[in-house]
Amino acid sequence: MAEEGGRMPAGGAFSVAEYDGGYGTELIWQTEKTGEICTASVAGPSTTCATLASIPAKHVPGAEIFMGGGRFSAHGRTSWAVTLIASGESVDHLVCQGRDFPARAAYSTRVEGIPRTIYTVVIPQELQGSYRVVVQRDGQQAEERIDLNLEKVASPVQC
Repeated sequence: MAEEGGRMPAGGAFSVAEYDGGYGTELIWQTEKTGEICTASVAGPSTTCATLASIPAKHVPGAEIFMGGGRFSAHGRTSWAVTLIASGESVDHLVCQGRDFPARAAYSTRVEGIPRTIYTVVIPQELQGSYRVVVQRDGQQAEERIDLNLEKVASPVQC
């Protein structure tokens, strides 16, 4: 499908992005022709790409939501599978209400000379608002805030 859409992975390489908690696997790659970063669900035929023009606008250093998130239910819970992009730093985990949610590195590349890493993390649907993001920047641990209000729920718990 990537070949048909003109979005072949550079050098034929792609990464498999896995999520904790039962959310499906996705593929992530940088396109050969345009350099866009794309994701595609292994289970379905949809592909979403971020243009190179939109990626340098990300805060450097910084971590932000990357191409939204997907809601899923597993083990009697509804959760969000979130994709983050970190620019010039690495993400360890997110924190809300004293709970840690580990981030998994899924794909790394350089855009305009800056290392960009895509991470996956799963959060409960009811924990909304601004999460603390624990990152490694210049060999030191630091914290940032990131707004993960993905969808309003009846009685959300604010971080």
